[in-house]
Amino acid sequence: MKIFSITPKGKILTFFDLTQIKKSTINWIQLNEGDLDLFPQISELTEIPQEDMKEFFVDDDEERSRLEQQRFVKIIFRAPTIENGEIHTQPVCIFTKNKFVVTMQKGNLKSISHVEQKLSKGLLKFMFKAPTTGKFIYQLLDMINDEFFQTIERIPIIVRKIQSNEYMIPNDVVKQLYSANITLSHFNHAIQANLDVLFSLRKAYTRQFSQKDKEQFNDLYYDALHLLDTERINRDIITNIFNFQSIINSNRTNDLFRKLAAYGLIIAIPTLISSIYGMNVDLPFMGGANAFWILLCGMIGISLTFYLIFKGIDFI
Repeated sequence: MKIFSITPKGKILTFFDLTQIKKSTINWIQLNEGDLDLFPQISELTEIPQEDMKEFFVDDDEERSRLEQQRFVKIIFRAPTIENGEIHTQPVCIFTKNKFVVTMQKGNLKSISHVEQKLSKGLLKFMFKAPTTGKFIYQLLDMINDEFFQTIERIPIIVRKIQSNEYMIPNDVVKQLYSANITLSHFNHAIQANLDVLFSLRKAYTRQFSQKDKEQFNDLYYDALHLLDTERINRDIITNIFNFQSIINSNRTNDLFRKLAAYGLIIAIPTLISSIYGMNVDLPFMGGANAFWILLCGMIGISLTFYLIFKGIDFI
């Protein structure tokens, strides 16, 4: 558990003891699964039922983004994360009531860790200097959106690698494209669910958020729409690359078989003549002194004629 607060003089405080919390200012309590034994104390302090907080750690990772408004506000918002080199999304749970913001996640989220690091250095003081917790939550969600953007913006780098190779895709780049396409598919579902949350937040009827907070959530909503469009565009680009590469490979295969068929026919003619004259029967030119050279020149002439014909019609 980590707790962040601010003094009247504008100094960011980081502490781990619930008794140091002052209810007169906004407090951010960051929890994980190891803090379950502290939930009764936190519930008593924040007036958020501990059953609702524990429920987050009981549900699976596929929990969909949503907004719940009761005596408190509960936000489930999905954020990008990396595990074992794979990018996917996981939910972060945000509770807010009065001057408290309580966040929980089951793994390490870069966006949340970034806020923690900044606050530990005494930065981002403006997040606490507001009459409500809305500005703090707005900044958290905005950084999650930024994390989505930063991840999606890596896709054009892979595309440029392909263009530099004249659309010949190496195996390692194919794996990157496939992984990126899977990631974007996960992002699509997560961002659409997040959009529903942001839409509800900008229309929320609760004293927990001011009108200015709702305007900021409205900005986040349009940012998420732009994020969704960016994700779809990049996913379409990857799909088109795979389709284009498939067409190129199909054309190359057809071209190869066409050439093989043409060269096979050119070789088949002298082979046929040689086979016929290898038979133990009387055939034309067999008795002549120059029979070998006549047949050889004939086979070369016929093969060359077919080669020029195929070359002229761009068959080889």
